[in-house]
Amino acid sequence: MLIFSCATDTDAVREIPEYSEAFIDKINEYIDAGEYGRAISLCRTVEDERIAKLEKKAVAGIHKALAVAIVEKKFIEAAEFLKSLDAAGAEHEYNLAEIYISSIEKALDDDAEALALAVFQRDIINRDSDYSMTAETESLLFDASLENRNEIVLDYLLERNSELSENREDEIAAARKTPEKNEMISGTVTVWIDRGIKLEGGLGYPDRVIGSGFYIDRRGYVLTNYHVISSEVDPEYEGFSRLYIKYDKNEEKIPATVVGWDESLDIALLKAAITPEYIYNFPELREYKPGESIFAIGSPGGLDKTITSGIISATGDRRLLPLGDTIQVDVPINSGNSGGPVVDEDGKLVGVVFAGIEQFEGVNFIIPVKWIMNSLSELYVEGRNRQSWLGLSVHESNDGLEIIYVMPGTSGFIAGVGAGDRIVSIGGRAAEEITDAQEVMLSYRPGTLVNLVVERDEEELEFLLIAEERKNMPMKKALQLDSRKNLMAPFLGMAVERGNEDVMGQQYIIKRVYRGMSADETGLSVDDPFSIVNWEVDEKNGVIYAGIRIKKRKAGFLETAIQLGSYIDINNTI
Repeated sequence: MLIFSCATDTDAVREIPEYSEAFIDKINEYIDAGEYGRAISLCRTVEDERIAKLEKKAVAGIHKALAVAIVEKKFIEAAEFLKSLDAAGAEHEYNLAEIYISSIEKALDDDAEALALAVFQRDIINRDSDYSMTAETESLLFDASLENRNEIVLDYLLERNSELSENREDEIAAARKTPEKNEMISGTVTVWIDRGIKLEGGLGYPDRVIGSGFYIDRRGYVLTNYHVISSEVDPEYEGFSRLYIKYDKNEEKIPATVVGWDESLDIALLKAAITPEYIYNFPELREYKPGESIFAIGSPGGLDKTITSGIISATGDRRLLPLGDTIQVDVPINSGNSGGPVVDEDGKLVGVVFAGIEQFEGVNFIIPVKWIMNSLSELYVEGRNRQSWLGLSVHESNDGLEIIYVMPGTSGFIAGVGAGDRIVSIGGRAAEEITDAQEVMLSYRPGTLVNLVVERDEEELEFLLIAEERKNMPMKKALQLDSRKNLMAPFLGMAVERGNEDVMGQQYIIKRVYRGMSADETGLSVDDPFSIVNWEVDEKNGVIYAGIRIKKRKAGFLETAIQLGSYIDINNTI
């Protein structure tokens, strides 16, 4: 177990950008490296004619990179360059929806129908984008919606062009038909990880990981949980690992490969040489209510093709993953169910099984389908999904989404975004809850410019920030860069000030307690004085421990020893 104390009592210093040769050299360095968005973000921190010329140079660089990306049909990159131009307020002749349509056309040319439908559903339908497409593309997309039984795209296209239905009534009826349970079962697989032999007490035992998965693409693509297949891609895993799927209980295991994965959302996309009988698609997004009936399909204990029933127990405020929220269900979930589909009574995909609490029967959780949709197209790009964030920790207050911490070194830190600022919008979209802001950030890739509007002292301020790459456990870096005083807010839920020093060391005074976080749940309150006795970071288990001696005002200032704790991978970051 790796336990160490890494934060100090020295605050990270915010260097106020100013006009200087070193500052200009830094901007030029970014431009030369092709980091045009970062150069523009830095330019916006200083008003100067020479800096403005450098910004124009960086904007020209994005224009050129965008044109090259379009010619090379790298439409994901092209979309991000275009978002940066829009965020910077730069003039251009492109339309973001048309870029998405081009990416859909490429996917259709590559016979990637499921990917084309996913992009159209997420980036055109769900965002109500104004677009145009050729009659040929429309026809191919319509055919794909029928073949894949994607009612959302099907109905959307028919609403815009009813002539598409001519002589296709039987196919349309078949696509809209509620699937039978046995059909849905045929679209699931057992995911099997062979990790060789494990030695315990001098004896060797087969080391196996069993999970579930389901087909989302006729080319043999399977969706499952990241934690099921992590040994296949985790660079820290040392040992043997082989991935297989079992499609039918009477068949041999079939080798499979990991195409893409996302640790934060606990999802992974696999590929096997199989043409499935049934594929799952992504339904219209809606809010499910407690009490609605659901079914889980998977391989509990390795028992293939098992279906169990239950209800949705609770929704909202179940943030058990670093990103997004989860749905609590009472449907029986056992080892081997992880990665399997959960559907409603109409056969619509509700989410993916990811966890259960063993000591509490009937307390289980699934990943809602909307979070999967937000990352699906990126999973088709081989490798780890490179998510982005702004380096902010936030708290849901009565007044909205309040920033309580800014990561040192990020563009927000440099530009002057501060604790206490209330978020008005991100990328032009309102964000009143943490999950709202996280969902917005899922639509940006690292290196893209993002507009952040905040309210400070009843005045709105706009910042042009760069989306940083969100590493695994992104706040771990803050533990190395910043003081314990500043880290109290994001990890333990209290804003503090330094007090006097005495024989017990540095004293602190609590100035703010954030509702629902560790300090609040421990009963700490404003103006309580305390000192830090112990500060430990257990990186292996991903937790922080803070031992404090505090004189609680509510207890008559009687001194008490308390230990507070937090996960390093906190779920209040955007």
